[in-house]
Amino acid sequence: RNHLLESEDSYTREALAAEDREAKLRKKVTVLEEKLVSSSNAMENASHQASVQVESLQEQLNVVSKQRDETALQLSVSQEQVKQYALSLANLQMVLEHFQQEEKAMYSAELEKQKQLIAEWKKNAENLEGKVISLQERLDEANAALDSASRLTEQLDVKEEQIEELKKQNIFKKVR
Repeated sequence: RNHLLESEDSYTREALAAEDREAKLRKKVTVLEEKLVSSSNAMENASHQASVQVESLQEQLNVVSKQRDETALQLSVSQEQVKQYALSLANLQMVLEHFQQEEKAMYSAELEKQKQLIAEWKKNAENLEGKVISLQERLDEANAALDSASRLTEQLDVKEEQIEELKKQNIFKKVR
């Protein structure tokens, strides 16, 4: 009977110990479940925040990619414009050089033409000067001849008057 009581007591102690362990384990399970729920919530929050951040970063990446593409396009357009400007500038320089050469040739030709005209005018002026001198000499000769003729005419007039006078005197002599 003692043995039974001891056995019962032992079983009771073991049962109480088992209940105590069970209660402690249940408590641990409850704590662990709460931690699991808390961790799960934290994970969900972290996952949600990570998703939001990923979406935000993806949007930023899209914006930056779009800006990069636009900038690359603008750069390409600008480079093409620079090429066109360089080509236009080269063409303008060629046209300007050609124009300057033509202008120089035109001025040279015009200058030569003017020199020839001046030479012709000088020659004509010299010819006219020679003619003027020749005409002046002829005029001087003609004036001298006129003077001589005028003197001769005066002398003739005087002689005629003398002849008339002599005739009158002769007539008077005959009359007397």
